[in-house]
Amino acid sequence: MNLFQQIIYNYSSWFKLWLVAFLLLFFGKIYERNYIQLNHDHGHFLKLSCEQDLQRLIKSHSKLLRQIPKFKDDYAQVSNIILQLNTYLKNSSEFENDYILICDNERLLYWNKEETFYDRNWCPCFGEEGRGFFDENSKYYFGLKSEVSIFDSKVCITHYTRVLRNENDPSIFELLQEKKNKDDLSIQDSQKKVIGYITNSGSSLSTLYSNYLLVFYLLILLCLYIPFHIFSKEFFIKNNFSWGVLIWLSGALISISISQWMVYNTEFYDSILTHSKINTSIKQYTLFEFLIICSLIFHLAYVFNKYYNISFQEYKNNHWIQYLIPLLNYICIVLSIAIYCSSFKSVFSNSSFNFDLDRLLFMPAENYIMLISLILLLLSIFLISHKLNLSTLTFQLKFKQRFLLQVGAFVIISSLYSFFKLEIHIATFITSAFIFILLQDFFIDYKQNNILWLISWILVISFLTSGLVFHYQNIKKRYQKNSLVENLKSIQYESIDSTETTISKSLSTLISQANALKLDLYVYEDDVLKYSTNFLRPDIFWAKRSLGNSQSVDKQISGLEYQITRIKPNFIIVTSHKIPSIIKAISLFSYLFTTLILISYLLSLLNQRYNLLPESLQIRMSDKPSLRNRIQFYVILSIVISFLTIALVTVFFTRRSEQEITSENLTNKIKYFAPDLERSILNYSSVEDANLTLTDRIRRSLSLFDYKIEYFDNEGFEKTLNPQEEKSKFKLCDPGFYFQYQNNNPEIVLNKYKDHEGNIQISALRNILLNNQKIGTLKMSTGFAAATSGDNRLTNLINTLLNIYVFLFLISASLATFLASSITSPLNSLSTRIKMMRLGKKNEPLEWNGQDEIGVLINDYNRMVEQLDESVEMLAKSERDSAWREMAKQVAHEIKNPLTPMKLNVQYLQQQIKSGQGDITELAKNVSESLLEQIEGLTQIATEFSNFAKMPTAANEKVLINDLISSVHDLFRKRDDIDILLTIPIDELYVYCDRNQLVRVLNNLINNAIQAIPDNIRGKILIQLERKGNKAIVSIKDNGIGIPEEMRPKIFLPNFTTKTSGTGLGLAMCQQIVESVNGHINFTSVLQEGTTFYVYLPLMKDESDLV
Repeated sequence: MNLFQQIIYNYSSWFKLWLVAFLLLFFGKIYERNYIQLNHDHGHFLKLSCEQDLQRLIKSHSKLLRQIPKFKDDYAQVSNIILQLNTYLKNSSEFENDYILICDNERLLYWNKEETFYDRNWCPCFGEEGRGFFDENSKYYFGLKSEVSIFDSKVCITHYTRVLRNENDPSIFELLQEKKNKDDLSIQDSQKKVIGYITNSGSSLSTLYSNYLLVFYLLILLCLYIPFHIFSKEFFIKNNFSWGVLIWLSGALISISISQWMVYNTEFYDSILTHSKINTSIKQYTLFEFLIICSLIFHLAYVFNKYYNISFQEYKNNHWIQYLIPLLNYICIVLSIAIYCSSFKSVFSNSSFNFDLDRLLFMPAENYIMLISLILLLLSIFLISHKLNLSTLTFQLKFKQRFLLQVGAFVIISSLYSFFKLEIHIATFITSAFIFILLQDFFIDYKQNNILWLISWILVISFLTSGLVFHYQNIKKRYQKNSLVENLKSIQYESIDSTETTISKSLSTLISQANALKLDLYVYEDDVLKYSTNFLRPDIFWAKRSLGNSQSVDKQISGLEYQITRIKPNFIIVTSHKIPSIIKAISLFSYLFTTLILISYLLSLLNQRYNLLPESLQIRMSDKPSLRNRIQFYVILSIVISFLTIALVTVFFTRRSEQEITSENLTNKIKYFAPDLERSILNYSSVEDANLTLTDRIRRSLSLFDYKIEYFDNEGFEKTLNPQEEKSKFKLCDPGFYFQYQNNNPEIVLNKYKDHEGNIQISALRNILLNNQKIGTLKMSTGFAAATSGDNRLTNLINTLLNIYVFLFLISASLATFLASSITSPLNSLSTRIKMMRLGKKNEPLEWNGQDEIGVLINDYNRMVEQLDESVEMLAKSERDSAWREMAKQVAHEIKNPLTPMKLNVQYLQQQIKSGQGDITELAKNVSESLLEQIEGLTQIATEFSNFAKMPTAANEKVLINDLISSVHDLFRKRDDIDILLTIPIDELYVYCDRNQLVRVLNNLINNAIQAIPDNIRGKILIQLERKGNKAIVSIKDNGIGIPEEMRPKIFLPNFTTKTSGTGLGLAMCQQIVESVNGHINFTSVLQEGTTFYVYLPLMKDESDLV
């Protein structure tokens, strides 16, 4: 079974997920065909919502009619009953959004809320009940009218409420009493009686169900894609990259194709995911498709970074390849940055997306989704460039060489830069990309993925994103101005002329478009200003000088960007917009930075549990963090908590003080405006004439105030400020003020209430007096402009606070790092010196000028070093004496052993000579050979003791340990009685040591392994090389008799041996050689099973850190 079949077989259960996904997709498409039968279209959704509103009102009205007869009054006065009703309504949340009016046959007696409308046709009832819809200010209401008896009086109760208050655009539908078209939907009460009809509501899927369906489709795409991820990941892990890439590409293409098929009819959905379009140079995408594409690109970058192993070891000696591949890597990185900038241009310059930098906290939801998509795209660029930089470093090029290759990549891209049409100055683009690549290079070289590096990269990502948004938002304004003027150029000159009193239809269209785009427009004809949206108009002669002989020119001056266009010789149009302040971009940067910090923290928590991040991007957070990290963490945490506390308190009191400021401004303005109005009618005797003068005076004063001004007569009806305007319904005065201040009291009363939109409004009311008699009521309230101004002030405050806090956070993080370093650096030095401390070597003292606690610790350390050096000298002397004595005894023992047989042979030879028996030639020969053999043994013993006492000076060099072990293995592997096996990794491992001495160690260990195997079994020795961290581990395992437990502590002692012959110096010599290169040697042994010796050698730093 090959690898492909094995993976498919092992993960065959994931095919069931595909089956489930396609079944769900099938059900989704069936739902699209039958959603109207399920009443999920927009019209039926509005009908259902409207029916719920009116059924609630009918129920509440019936309850009200039942409640009124329960009110009692001993004096049988209607006014007392109304007071009880008012108390009941205020204490009942059921009537919170309802408007209730009571009138008799002559006048209006009561109404319960501010912003109440009244139609004079509603009273009297004449014993009839009524109900129906009506519209006012583009809002629809449903009302009921009933007659009820209070004591002997008949009163008419009108009870209405706003319907479909959550519908954002009431203009797309219409509520009627009579059926207008055959497709109109009937609105029924609980008894299925038709009350009215809804028309022009559309047949698209309702907003709620559109969002549900699109989320459902997202889950289907996820189910479809997960098996592709699982399969491709397994192939990447098995180093079968061709199949891994092929499967991933198949999954991505299938997912993109299905997502486009899901939303091909964008008019079907009523969702933010399909309304917003992104215009690219390839095609137009919905936000749904763009989110899918960005997510897939991010997944590609993630899999590429985590699982794809880029290695060019076989090309390291190829001079051209080792420069060509890094150059291509840098070109790919720069191209990816250019594509990222191009995506920003498509979103913010060529599409309908607009980031209101003044209201970043209150942007539409689609803007946040788009921002998430773009951040995913930027993270993809980071992951891909990081991996490409890692592959570049495998060629071990010096920084100067890499720098020259980067310059070469930028030269190549510069020649193609105009093709991208990024509208970013080439110097700005190259500088930004160059900084990005250099930071990546340094980040990889530094090899410390700590929290400071994370903050640094979040800074870079936030800066790039906010800068591109700010730049392309301004570019979009230029596009809009160009489009306006180009529309005029396509019109014949005669149709755009203007006169003193009229403006042509084409020019009026231009004016309305400019107002919609928040552009200032100035129209000059024959050097005379004909129209202006701003009194700060540009000078026509400056405009003509700027134009010169050109037809159009752009100018920036005093924070404004002007486009001056000559339509024809005597006709000049100037459009301008305010260049956004750089503070707005800084605010966006601050929001992004704060958000990404929080996301990174959550991601780090998830990564600790699920290991999501690639190994090269892991943030090193030990279970037992160092003192430095703890100091940094707690200092930054305390500052963040302080910032949050101050910010929350500031925003709370600012919002509160905003209302107080608004109330005070209203009081002051009405305090001076009301007496001024009264003075204007001081000599009037007729109330009607006085009211006409008051309304005219108020109308002419509206432009002087940024508050809404209304005037009510003595009956509580709003007086129309425009005499030509006719109204069928009148707004009523605030009931709390009207009924409580019926007398001639000129007191100013403040009131807080909710308007028809549910927004909190603050109003100030005061009676207007004529000859000390009340003739009406003046009301000032926070209109839309004032409310927006208050929100902008609060938003600006939050933006300013966040900018300051992010800036202070960065400073505090730097200070925390500096503080932690200043505290821990002497401790690290002390720790390093303690680790380097060796007996018998000169240990250097530490220098510290401070007299603080660290200074005391350093002084104690220096004093301990001095005492230790003295103790070492005494100990060394004692050890030398002991060693010489021990060595003398060992030498004497080793020499004495061969001297005894030598003496016996010589004595025997002497006896034979004295006896004179026979020929002693043969005996003399035998004795001579024996003596020579023993003398040779004495020479060998002397040589071995000499070698151990003074090892030759090591000639350390860079050694490829893979080849060295292979050569040693070749010396022994030809034995017939023992199987000697070798296992080495593919990766090249380099150590810094003396090649000959390391060969001597390996020879000694292999010889010992051979000698430990008894003659009655087939010998087997396994030599293995592996890497663990920054160490190379050489293990030599035999199947010999093992080492007894009692002998193991002495195995590395000089003169100790388990064999019948030898000096016992071999393993001691091996230990001395290994430790001389900062390695160590140990062993494990099991009796009658065998022994394994392990040699740990440090890898060279420049090689051990390559990924």
